[in-house]
Amino acid sequence: MEEYQIDKQFHDLMQLMQEQSIDMIKTTMLHSFRNLSVANQTILENYFDKYPFWGTLHDASSDHDCLYKKAKSLHENAESYFWLYEHLSDYRSKATLLGVLKNWCFFSSMNPYREKVFDDYFDLDIMHCNQNEVLVDVGAFTGDTTLSYIKTYGINNYKKIYCYEITPSIFTTLHDNLHQFKNIECRQLGLSDSQETLFLDNSNGVISSNRVVSTGGDTHVQLTTLDDDVSDPVSFIKMDIEGSEQKALRGCRKHITEEKPKLAIAVYHDNDDLWAIPKLIHGMNSGYRFYLRYSGLDLYPTETTLIAI
Repeated sequence: MEEYQIDKQFHDLMQLMQEQSIDMIKTTMLHSFRNLSVANQTILENYFDKYPFWGTLHDASSDHDCLYKKAKSLHENAESYFWLYEHLSDYRSKATLLGVLKNWCFFSSMNPYREKVFDDYFDLDIMHCNQNEVLVDVGAFTGDTTLSYIKTYGINNYKKIYCYEITPSIFTTLHDNLHQFKNIECRQLGLSDSQETLFLDNSNGVISSNRVVSTGGDTHVQLTTLDDDVSDPVSFIKMDIEGSEQKALRGCRKHITEEKPKLAIAVYHDNDDLWAIPKLIHGMNSGYRFYLRYSGLDLYPTETTLIAI
């Protein structure tokens, strides 16, 4: 693993995560957080309040839940992070992984790792599509990803597109934005690992981050599995669904096992998604090659995508 300097940096960081206790790692994170400007500390604390995926952080009241959870993930799953690093197929991906973990530990900038050439999900160096593509856009929102696909690959380079969106008001916009294109089917459903009815949670007021919860909402959301809902062979699955990715992927098991569609999956909504999602996919089909691409914030690593082909 130590052929290049980046390999050594990753190895040294993860070895430190193994050797230090969770509390020691958290202390390092807290020291790094306190070295940020007060303005940036406030931005991060407010961000974690708004998006509660990773835990809370309020230094003034000694609430360091987010830091503890990240330290716990790094310490207890160091071998899984090693596994992921060794299964990434290019050094852009390995640098991105290292950058995310350094940000977690030291709050270092994510700017060097941000994708500056291609649209999200559609890295033309590795993601090749043609007129036979059957794309499943899970978390389709207003159709922005599907429109980006058409812009990137052309209006004739797909056979069928399925768009899934759970928010009623957004679903209307999705349909309006895509109705002029051929062979695009919009479905007001959520994808999971079983068929059930849950509720829509929009408690933080950010409509793009609505998610499903078991209690506490007025709007019902019908969930199904991709394996049950789409019988056509699928060639491409994009998924960004606010922390429900692992469940939804389990509901794609038949397609992933039998058809090996290209995958572009958000891996930043949970402190363990970075390693847990690629391991889940590998367990279904060991033939995938993995890549990481980043298009998110400077201060904190959002918008991290696993590409599997």
